[in-house]
Amino acid sequence: MVVVTGASSGIGRRRAGVRAQRGAAGVGARRLDRLNAVAQMCLAKGSPDVSVRRLDVGQRADARAFVAGCGEDHDRIDVLVNNAGVGWMGRLHEMPEDKVEELVATNLRGVIATPRPHCRMLERRSGVIINVSSLRRFRAAPYSAVYSATKHADRRPFHALRGELSGDGGVKVCVVYPA
Repeated sequence: MVVVTGASSGIGRRRAGVRAQRGAAGVGARRLDRLNAVAQMCLAKGSPDVSVRRLDVGQRADARAFVAGCGEDHDRIDVLVNNAGVGWMGRLHEMPEDKVEELVATNLRGVIATPRPHCRMLERRSGVIINVSSLRRFRAAPYSAVYSATKHADRRPFHALRGELSGDGGVKVCVVYPA
């Protein structure tokens, strides 16, 4: 089974559609109406089953419940596409504090919280965890200071996790930087 966070639009939606052709899928996002449409698309593309769960990765309990629920629905999770993210454009000094918190919660704490419950992958010694980052990680841009900062930081936990798991074999950790 493949699990995709941030699956209601963009890269997450496309990943869910591509992966659905290979088997069962679990999709999570904050916008349940769009997520239900993604589930229908996955079924139309050949997925035998799709787990749909509302998910805000910025909420630790949501992230854990999402992964646990998908694991219960399908017995095992083979691939986690950790894709959820939010952005904000504007001058840093004009950015509302609640938006700063949302970006940090979703783009940094959320990408750390979501893979933590994957102990079953470790027990089985198989699986793939993919973190979708951004090219903003390499070069910050005006009007996206906090987004750039969170994307710069989000890759570090996954490079560390890859090192932690490298001797155990079986579980692969990847970070991708879509253009």
